[in-house]
Amino acid sequence: TGAPTTNRLIGMAGNPSAIGAPSVSGLTKPSIYGLNASGQPDVVISLQHPGIYTDGTIEVRKNVEVSGSVEQTVAVPSVGSETEFIKVIGANIAGKAYDDTVFSLLDFSNTLGALFRHTLSFRSFDSTAVNFGTELLLNGKGFNVESIASGSQSTGKIRLIDNYDGTTTGTLDADTVILGKPSGTTNVTSSATFNNDTVISPVDTLPAGIPGQIAFQGGNMHVYISGQWNQVQFVSAPAPQTEYTLTGPQMDSGSACSSETTNTFYTNGDAPNPSVFLYQDSELVTPANDGFYASLEASQWFEVSGSGEITATGACESPPPSSFEYDFGYDASNSGSACSASTSNVYSDVDTLAVGEFLWTGPGLVTKVDNGYYAGAGTWYEVTGGDGEITETGACD
Repeated sequence: TGAPTTNRLIGMAGNPSAIGAPSVSGLTKPSIYGLNASGQPDVVISLQHPGIYTDGTIEVRKNVEVSGSVEQTVAVPSVGSETEFIKVIGANIAGKAYDDTVFSLLDFSNTLGALFRHTLSFRSFDSTAVNFGTELLLNGKGFNVESIASGSQSTGKIRLIDNYDGTTTGTLDADTVILGKPSGTTNVTSSATFNNDTVISPVDTLPAGIPGQIAFQGGNMHVYISGQWNQVQFVSAPAPQTEYTLTGPQMDSGSACSSETTNTFYTNGDAPNPSVFLYQDSELVTPANDGFYASLEASQWFEVSGSGEITATGACESPPPSSFEYDFGYDASNSGSACSASTSNVYSDVDTLAVGEFLWTGPGLVTKVDNGYYAGAGTWYEVTGGDGEITETGACD
């Protein structure tokens, strides 16, 4: 019916409210007492049995100090259920009650997805209706911190997820995201480095703004400078280009190699080789004209055909051969017609033409003339054999 009242003893009482038992408010079930020097309970462990064999609680009415480790083994909860470890009563911040403040193990994967499968939950919400508050979730698949704003239910979150395919996904989502040192601080070095794919979602209304802050609105990027938001304008960087001093364009490579007139041309940074494009301007807008060009410094010629594309290249002969210019009319099949035809320049390596000599199209003596009749200064010359050789000659009538 009672419990010992001698100090520093352990007592047991079947009914703590019985005569002689230390008075402990609210206890009516069997209890174990640890008495202090005054015979009053420093520790009360109450065995609060509800009256059935499958449930009950052990209530400790004083602080518990553990000097060693504590291991708790808990079976994972079934889908749609939760096992609570710690539940806080009366949490209140700035007049806002947080009546659902709990540390638990839960499984709501049936409605909320894999992040809620066998998950540790640290949460503090206004209620189980979850109107505002903050929750941290952690399981083997990922980590999620989510805050729901009071007054608007706007959600901000930090999430890291294992995609189970060798990659991870990180999400930073809030009405305002600040990267770097807080406003007003000094002597702080801050930086933000982004690798791989980074997505920043736009806002409907630009926030109040902090110097150096970046925000996106309506597809435009803004930066906060000098007390206001300034829209960022993107311009294309100039294309890389390399400058070359070349002769040309000429009708053949020999002429290009022997020319002494040079101009400046440009490529997109690559050396002038086949498939590279040659331009007349440093902006790489106007292609070089078709023809042959040569670098006297490199002793190399380049053929350009079709929108500035270099299609062939080769070495210049050193030194270029001497040539003699002739002003001849031409006809493919008749000497008389050649004698009366309009004239153009052809070239030879001799100053007096005769049977057995050769004619070329340009002063570089690279390309032989076509077969046919060439005439000038009262004399015609027939070229046959396809290699520019003069095989017959005669006087114009």
